[in-house]
Amino acid sequence: PIGAIVANASAGERLLAAGKIGTEEMAELLADIVADGRRAGEIVQGIRTMVRKGKARRSLVQINDTIDSLLRIVRAEALGRNVTVTTEVDSDAGQVWGDPVQLLQVFLNLAMNAFEAMTALPSNALCLVIRADRNENGDVLVSVRDSGPGFPSGLAEQLFEPFFSTKAEGTGMGLAIARGIVEAHGGTISAENFDGGGACFTVRLPQAKEDNSQAA
Repeated sequence: PIGAIVANASAGERLLAAGKIGTEEMAELLADIVADGRRAGEIVQGIRTMVRKGKARRSLVQINDTIDSLLRIVRAEALGRNVTVTTEVDSDAGQVWGDPVQLLQVFLNLAMNAFEAMTALPSNALCLVIRADRNENGDVLVSVRDSGPGFPSGLAEQLFEPFFSTKAEGTGMGLAIARGIVEAHGGTISAENFDGGGACFTVRLPQAKEDNSQAA
């Protein structure tokens, strides 16, 4: 969320300077910043809970709702970067048992990485595709695909290792944390390059039942 706050504020500055944003859009942008600030507080509380070995706050999470929240958060960043965001979301993508804030943070990290991967491309070639559906086993699949150059061959597994980064200024922790969160939810995260260009990161999470009451 802190990254989203900075991204939304920066996008707002760029849009104001370019005269591309009206009062209503600015109000929505500020509302997003406030909401992200609250999410940051929730994450801090979650970290405190983990340190104290307290019980994590998990519940049934509708993936479609999570994707809607993700789209709202990245809207200003996409507009500021001239990135076209496309969604391919199944109307019944399913639900998972987990921490909604942590899962949203995973998808937001993937989306922000995708934006950064396309920085050097011409504006007419920038595209982000977010997809959500289920596989043949009923598991929930969420993928984030960009139109960037992809990552170097043979590094698909290393991308998720702590302190490994393909970015000059990267900390190498974002994807490692994302993998930790996904695995703590009983899922997996993987990366692949597409022949037509771009990288795709896919998160698989076990489908939850309505009566699921498992503890974290």
